[in-house]
Amino acid sequence: STLFPYTTLFRSLEKYKENLESSRIWIRVMEIQGDDEDLCRRITRTNNTQNRIERRDFVALDPQQKRIHDELRLENIIYLYKSGETTGEPKESFDLTEATVARACVQSDVQFSVQAKREISKLWDDIDKEPYKILFNAKVRGPQLFKEINILRTVDSYLVNKKRSVGDRDKLILTHGNRFLLHLVFVHFESKIYDKEFDIEQITDVSDFYFKLLKKAIETLYPESYLATLFKNLSKCRDVKKEITGTD
Repeated sequence: STLFPYTTLFRSLEKYKENLESSRIWIRVMEIQGDDEDLCRRITRTNNTQNRIERRDFVALDPQQKRIHDELRLENIIYLYKSGETTGEPKESFDLTEATVARACVQSDVQFSVQAKREISKLWDDIDKEPYKILFNAKVRGPQLFKEINILRTVDSYLVNKKRSVGDRDKLILTHGNRFLLHLVFVHFESKIYDKEFDIEQITDVSDFYFKLLKKAIETLYPESYLATLFKNLSKCRDVKKEITGTD
């Protein structure tokens, strides 16, 4: 894989720009008989166990990520799923972290949004197993993912604006419960968000509706809870969701 040399070059460029032209990189080349992607991934993972490689770096080895990237490129949307990639057009691009949050929160089970809030890197633990395979698989289409991203951004915009007009405790709910609230919005609309006629303008009103329900549920179930930890607690989040929607 050429992923890690490129990552190293990018990081070196940030720190030692003046010395980059004279730098040398040692590489090892292995000849593989046939087209064995699984073997290539296992070799890459094994050979980088002693290096400072983050979990998300291995995601770039997943062919589904490249497929999603290519589908979005046809729509003139840039999907940055490799470490170190940058772009100057944020409205027409998004990265792996944003995609993972959206994919986690759109799932019907709240456990994924809780994990995204608690420690997102756990969702990238193993690209061949769950939970990663639930979030990213052959059924995930690029244009649909971008719709999820736009809803995420609309909810985030609502959160920013709402914080300007509420008290301190409500601000904490909006800050620490951002992923939980996004999950509620996704659950509310279900698959309707992928319809061509879906109006994203209604997201703000729906977000406000669920914020009020979320606030009431917390006051009923966990009025004394520390909000920074409440939304990282799966059991409590299941209770809160059930209080709001009737399902966990």
